Amino acid sequence: MSFEIPSSVSSLGSGNGGSNLSMFGLQDRPGVNPQASGYSSGFTGGKSSKATSPVTLVVVFILGVFAAYNLGFYATLGFHETEGVSLLGDNLGRAVNSASLASCNERTKHAQVGFFSSHACWFNISRRPDWVATRLFFQSRSEAMKRGLDAAGSDDKCGFISIGTGQYDDHPSNMNAYRNDPDAGAKLQLDDYVANMRAAAVFDQCYTFTYSLEKELPMAQQAMAGIKSSLVRPLWRDADTTLDTEFSKISSTIVEGTIFVKIHIRAYESDLLAGFKTGLASGRVGGLIWERAVTQSEHVRSLKDEVEFVSSFGYAVYLASAEEAEMNQQFQRVYTPSGFMRLDRGLWDNTYAVANANLVLTIIAVQQTHPFRSFLDSRQSMCPITVDKKGTASCECVLENFGGAADDCSLAHLVTRNPLQNSGQEWRQPLSVQ
Repeated sequence: MSFEIPSSVSSLGSGNGGSNLSMFGLQDRPGVNPQASGYSSGFTGGKSSKATSPVTLVVVFILGVFAAYNLGFYATLGFHETEGVSLLGDNLGRAVNSASLASCNERTKHAQVGFFSSHACWFNISRRPDWVATRLFFQSRSEAMKRGLDAAGSDDKCGFISIGTGQYDDHPSNMNAYRNDPDAGAKLQLDDYVANMRAAAVFDQCYTFTYSLEKELPMAQQAMAGIKSSLVRPLWRDADTTLDTEFSKISSTIVEGTIFVKIHIRAYESDLLAGFKTGLASGRVGGLIWERAVTQSEHVRSLKDEVEFVSSFGYAVYLASAEEAEMNQQFQRVYTPSGFMRLDRGLWDNTYAVANANLVLTIIAVQQTHPFRSFLDSRQSMCPITVDKKGTASCECVLENFGGAADDCSLAHLVTRNPLQNSGQEWRQPLSVQ
């Protein structure tokens, strides 16, 4: 399939970068002065005409030792406190005590399983955890930009790729008013998609590329016709085209910064991810969201395979949840972020993939160096980890910070309500990294 980019969009990837940024109200990166952090040593000294007493030498020696100790302490203090807020000790260095870190990891795993068991329905797609996570991602990016364009994750030319536009999962009564319109579901879905993209400020920050199902393509193009730097394309159908194919075209011709990828198409998650090896390995993917329905026995292994596959490229992987808040002034339900369960590096548990819970889960993969990873590990983690100056990891589980759920929201209730349905299909082959 050819990838034809309108002149109004293709021009964004060429010429003067400043004119491209002006469309988003962004500024060019400030110049970096290579000598700004340098130190000059122009000390000169002469011989003293007076001999130094032994007492003075002892005092100078003691003060020197004290100064050296404090210099070493404060030089590493920021390292431990800043980089130490990580669920599994990412970037903490060799000074961290492995036994204390392993103890925190074990506590975190038990806390996460317990929270998921009692709040299972908060992880369902109907709570919009995918859009809640998207808002948090771009919020963390915006905050990084305010700290300076040279901060990690604050690139000034980002991209957003959406595979599909989602599924409108609102209350059935809302659909009754449109029962005479055969395109009602698609229209509501697109309106919901555009509204959530605006709420997350995606259109304001990034070039957006939406791949729509062919039957919905005209409506999708109409819904986003007035949005600058937004391109709507039909979802590819030929076997030779993969997500890598489209990602390569976008990253090499238009977008110079990191790219956020959101997959809405269900039942093809493993195929889309398997065709995204080059993109995941490129270092250009800041975040990735996909959905996984766990309604049949073969889905259990599929979800675990997908988590292991994506994390093998160096991404932190999370399971997102959201809490329903009060309705807003437009009488629409509002969802706020709740706990994010980290799944990679030994924290996976089969509790997250109980087949007869009938859940559609939202999985988020985040580049290790992106500020969103630090945000999740420090603010949305069940047991945030800190490291003291001696390298000892400590954690305090704060489940009470994420609210309580009703009894009918528990995993046990969902399982008893939905008897196991085994389709008899073969297990899905695990994804492999080549």
